[in-house]
Amino acid sequence: MPERENGLQEYVDDSVSSVEILRFLRAQFWVISATLIAGAIAGFGVSHLKPRQWEATSVLQIGQIADSAQGTAELIDPPARAAERVKVRSFQDKVLRTLSLPIGSAENSSAVLIRKTLDAEVVPNTDLVHLSVDGFSPEQARATLEVAQNQLLAIHQPIVSDAINRLQAQLGKLDAQIANLQAKRRYLPSAADVKAQSGAGSQGAADVLLSNILDTSNEGVLVEAERRRAEVATQLSPDHTFATKPLGDITVSEFPVAPKRSSFIIPGALIGLLIGLLIGGLRWVRR
Repeated sequence: MPERENGLQEYVDDSVSSVEILRFLRAQFWVISATLIAGAIAGFGVSHLKPRQWEATSVLQIGQIADSAQGTAELIDPPARAAERVKVRSFQDKVLRTLSLPIGSAENSSAVLIRKTLDAEVVPNTDLVHLSVDGFSPEQARATLEVAQNQLLAIHQPIVSDAINRLQAQLGKLDAQIANLQAKRRYLPSAADVKAQSGAGSQGAADVLLSNILDTSNEGVLVEAERRRAEVATQLSPDHTFATKPLGDITVSEFPVAPKRSSFIIPGALIGLLIGLLIGGLRWVRR
């Protein structure tokens, strides 16, 4: 019996509490609503005090060097490492110097924004790297990304240039060897000529055999040299060996990407709501 009475009392207390809360909200509705709306408007106004930012983006394809021995191509820089290069402070320092911006303790808002937003991400399961950076104007964002992009291209260029020079040197040697073998083939006497000159007999047969051996050996070396030359030429083709390159032009967002209005309006509305509840509570207590 006492337990039933206690349960009934708790139910009554909860009902009273709910009724009191509803009465409070109804009585202070306009106060709470006014402060909530005022907070949202204040947040919206503060968002307009922040400088607007535009984002520039581009996509780079990491260069590669063909490997004829394996029938594959080796990337000149793993995409993950290329992306990390962009995030290194020394890389950012060079970008800022190129843009004639201060470095260190004297850095201005533009330099701070570049350090904060300059980023690179690997496109999953590809040899592509996505670059991005923000600027206080579309022109600034584009110029900054162009500098960062060219800087990464300049790091990769010597690697592929050395490989191309090496392959071109091999191609030159093979061309010279092929020309020499072709000239030798023209001057080697045919078996019929040797037989005609040597006549019948054992000596003539030996001369014909030697001529056949020399001709076969020369042809074998020539075929191998031409095969190797075709391989090197394939390696040198732009489809197989190429430097890191941008895929398309740098693009800049049509509208500002920051500040996000919602990031200011929602906190402002919440602060307004809390203030409204506080003011409403004080009025409710004093009534």
